[in-house]
Amino acid sequence: MVSQYLLDTDIIIDHLRTKTFSLKLIQKLQIEKCLFLISVITKAEVFAGLSMADLKIQNQVKEFLDSFQNIEINSQIAEKAGEFKRKYKVDLIDSLIGATAFFTNSILITRNLKDFQKIKEIKVILPK
Repeated sequence: MVSQYLLDTDIIIDHLRTKTFSLKLIQKLQIEKCLFLISVITKAEVFAGLSMADLKIQNQVKEFLDSFQNIEINSQIAEKAGEFKRKYKVDLIDSLIGATAFFTNSILITRNLKDFQKIKEIKVILPK
């Protein structure tokens, strides 16, 4: 069975900024033929960055993000996110990403352990 990983926004930004620890983990998992997913929430957060005002950068980033399976928010994810927000007191964005990991049965890769480790229903790993 192929392992699935949901990449949090901070990991995508690290990759775009060529932070070594995130790059090494993604490269290792690519060798293992793992499937990478991102939430459309992550896409929105990345596109909100100031550097995205540059059309050339925007096109390069779009191409990079489109290389992952993009998971849209549906009613199930929205409802579970509401539950996670209420139950664990994490912000709505993190609740939506956590719910996406839950419904795709993916391991979430993030540096934001403080918030995501509160959500007991998902597995979270830190890039090393």
